[in-house]
Amino acid sequence: MTNITTHFLDDYNQEGINLSSIIEPLFLCRWNGSHSINNIYFIGHSSFEIVEIHSKETLTNKYATTNLFDDTQLSDWIDFISQDNDFYNRPHINDNFEIERIK
Repeated sequence: MTNITTHFLDDYNQEGINLSSIIEPLFLCRWNGSHSINNIYFIGHSSFEIVEIHSKETLTNKYATTNLFDDTQLSDWIDFISQDNDFYNRPHINDNFEIERIK
């Protein structure tokens, strides 16, 4: 399995980060978001304190000692969404944490 952090550093260039060589499912993870809506244009805007890209393994390894996986719901959701490509861009939201599959 590819170490995603190392992969990002190895493949970073002027065009951005190349995720095409990573085969496993990847997830955009966001914490502590603040959401606002511009009433004039009805455009949603979100900002988050922490934004990371993880595989299931890197997310589990980094947050194993936190309460992120106390409930099996998140782990079950990751397993399900990893198997079904029809669920891209359907985020799972739990309290101050949002996760969605991006690859």
